[in-house]
Amino acid sequence: MKKQWYINVSVVGRGKISRRASNFRNNRIIIFSTRTLFVLLPMLHLQANMKKLSDFRKGRTGLVFKDGKLYDFSPSSVVVMSAWPNPKSWVKTSKQGWHVDRKMADNVLLNTMFPMSHRHQYPKPQVPFTLYSGQMMLPGHLWYEEWHAWFTYRKQITLADYYDLIPNDVRMEILLYTSRRWHLLNIFARCPGALDLSYSNPALLFALASNWVFHKPAVARPIRAARSLMRKKQKDILEWLGFPPTESVRRILAKIKQPDIDVEGLLYLRKAMKNPVAMKLLCFSSKLNRDNLMSISDRRTRLH
Repeated sequence: MKKQWYINVSVVGRGKISRRASNFRNNRIIIFSTRTLFVLLPMLHLQANMKKLSDFRKGRTGLVFKDGKLYDFSPSSVVVMSAWPNPKSWVKTSKQGWHVDRKMADNVLLNTMFPMSHRHQYPKPQVPFTLYSGQMMLPGHLWYEEWHAWFTYRKQITLADYYDLIPNDVRMEILLYTSRRWHLLNIFARCPGALDLSYSNPALLFALASNWVFHKPAVARPIRAARSLMRKKQKDILEWLGFPPTESVRRILAKIKQPDIDVEGLLYLRKAMKNPVAMKLLCFSSKLNRDNLMSISDRRTRLH
């Protein structure tokens, strides 16, 4: 069986290695060159080093709410999310140990968040198990339907225990957005006045919740920067995010409803605002949805 090798490269500093040679010692092939030292190690060593990065072990999948935290177990990762009023997220994968990851926490909210009224959307299964149609089954029969009913019920109750800690007005406002709900949850929890800004100008609040995308260079503490900007006028927030600080731009952003807002669309829109023709079309449009924004922002379709 042939051994698989990978290369570990070490660049020599100011000093130079005068001779070029190769040597084999301690199960390593060492090749010397003028300024670079190549060390070839077996692939088994690489796999052992990768295991040290993360001691992730596969287990049962599912959702658990315990001690104010929601645990989402999957075959390749674990997502931990602390509840309102201090939402935080940690992720552990098979390739990396515990670290902060907003994207995976956002996927959980996008796929599982529901209104408070849906807590009892799925009734608790009865014993003996009864189908939703009312037909009764003996224990052990149709085991998949019984298992699926219990799984759906427990999942819904677990998620409801986590989401019910969020105020209902904040929760309903987040549900209107179709992307970056975790970012919005954090700005609502930590920035007083964010909910009022979302009511008056949701696109501006959405951009402020992901301000590191729009403000260059990105600040070290984006939530702290957003909190300080809440006390300023919307024109000042527009200028800080890279938009033209005018009343017309503020009104244009206020026309965009929550379901039509995403990062890519706002970046294209900000670039299109530099064009006078695009600005004229945006000002006279009574409604700005996702299709209108993309057609106006695109130079090829704008001419038609």
